[in-house]
Amino acid sequence: MKSRLRTVSRLVVMVIHAPFLLLFILSCTAFYFNPNEAPVMGVLGLLFPLFLGIHLVFTGFWLYRGKKFGILSTLLILVAWPHFSSGLQFGNSQETDATLSVMTYNLRMWYPHNQESREQMKDDVFGILEEHQPDLLFVQEHKIEGEYAELPFAYRAVHPMYDSRRNGLGIYSRQPIINSGFIEYSESRNGYTGFAWADVEIDGKVLRLITVHLVNTALIPESYQTLGGEGSELTQEQLESESADIYNRLASAYQVRATQVKELSSFVADSPYPIILCGDFNDTHTSYVYKQMTENLKDAFVLKGKGFGDTFNRMNAVPLRIDYILVSPELNCHSFQVIDVPYSDHKPVTASFTLPSS
Repeated sequence: MKSRLRTVSRLVVMVIHAPFLLLFILSCTAFYFNPNEAPVMGVLGLLFPLFLGIHLVFTGFWLYRGKKFGILSTLLILVAWPHFSSGLQFGNSQETDATLSVMTYNLRMWYPHNQESREQMKDDVFGILEEHQPDLLFVQEHKIEGEYAELPFAYRAVHPMYDSRRNGLGIYSRQPIINSGFIEYSESRNGYTGFAWADVEIDGKVLRLITVHLVNTALIPESYQTLGGEGSELTQEQLESESADIYNRLASAYQVRATQVKELSSFVADSPYPIILCGDFNDTHTSYVYKQMTENLKDAFVLKGKGFGDTFNRMNAVPLRIDYILVSPELNCHSFQVIDVPYSDHKPVTASFTLPSS
């Protein structure tokens, strides 16, 4: 009788595990699929940590029961290796004489995230710049006119975006900018119309710099609470409605970003100079966007980062890395750091490099 009950219980657990196992495998491979062709895959990629956690629970159960299925379930975790290798690092930054320091920062139009005054935020941001002394600064959601545009750099290339002449993207440099421009996407939404670039000459070598802010998901504050597991007070009907709205917003944004990243990747591929590309992708390392951008560029976090590299201040319960520093393979990365400050809803990210030899 007991043997029969054990058999039935194993079958029940297996039936429950099966759909989650499928979702886990799909979430592992989602970044291979263009969201314009399969919108649901973009959302499944975002949910990879959830499905991984569920799969680990079931794997623990099967291993505890000593069944061969536990070994198979464990081996299937290897499918997620690309996400492990790009999502969690153990830190190997080096203290060297790197010749170039880089910082990227989404400034939220200089509206503080932590309830302080704008004047205090300005002092805090200038304090970060003074402390870290980046040679190159890439900014998004930036005020490109007035006092906030006057950052302590000798050269700058700023371009309006976000349906505003006063707000936009910027590249600041301590070395001469010899050329710059703005490339418009064929498809835009909510004012996310393109990306800015500049060529800068450093030690006789020309680098092409790109600052980018891919279209956001247009989630409302309540959506972030639900995604962060803070929607426990919602009724079942409200939760279903909120979840459907979140899915539609996410899927739509994934499709637009897929088009934008295709054009961005093409611009990178055509560059005559080594690339430093920084910005807010509004996408995680499990996404199609990240996969496309790292086909020809290296991720500084993967090279020298530590931990999960969380760059987003709005969802404390869920570490999200959506701000990136990507470079051409010939640049040698020496250090990487996410600066854990609350001034914007994003954290500044910095890295150091040596330039390619001639």
